[in-house]
Amino acid sequence: MDRVVTVILYLNDGWRSEHGGQLKIWTTPGDKEGAAEILDPQMGTLVAFFAGDHWHEVLPAHQTRMSITGWFRVRQA
Repeated sequence: MDRVVTVILYLNDGWRSEHGGQLKIWTTPGDKEGAAEILDPQMGTLVAFFAGDHWHEVLPAHQTRMSITGWFRVRQA
């Protein structure tokens, strides 16, 4: 099964940028050299993106970082 959509819900109350752990998503599909959106893992933030189209990474965290992550998948024929 292939991942189609990635969904992340952040559960970090009082998170500050200096804690690290940001999600970096490249905004041009398939282009890891282009522009990127960087999001703090703030409590209640829900992020969803097409997994096959957008490269992403989590930057190093200096505090315990909590989230729930899930995927919408499709079966290959």
